[in-house]
Amino acid sequence: MGHYCHIGPTTPGYFGKVGMCQYNLMHNASWQLITNFDKLWILMPEEEKQGLMEDLEIVPMIDTLWHGYGKVLGNRQLPKLPFTVQAQFVLKRAEDKIKEAGGVVKLIA
Repeated sequence: MGHYCHIGPTTPGYFGKVGMCQYNLMHNASWQLITNFDKLWILMPEEEKQGLMEDLEIVPMIDTLWHGYGKVLGNRQLPKLPFTVQAQFVLKRAEDKIKEAGGVVKLIA
């Protein structure tokens, strides 16, 4: 007859597989490419930057997702010009700085 081991997953010190198998697991499904908030001006074309002033009614829009960035961090400083930022994730610190400059943050899915 064979040998039967009486050590199961509930026994202290058990080393083995515990839990269920998840097929097609994607470990990086929630990973986002990040950009700092001062790099947003680099994403804007030079010809759009030329005529910008603080009192313009038409403000430029920067779509970070179109450029490949999903998350905007709030480090460093921006010029005091209003603009609109479209992103999936924006940190609270970055959102406060954008609104302080007169801009708007739009979250997109």
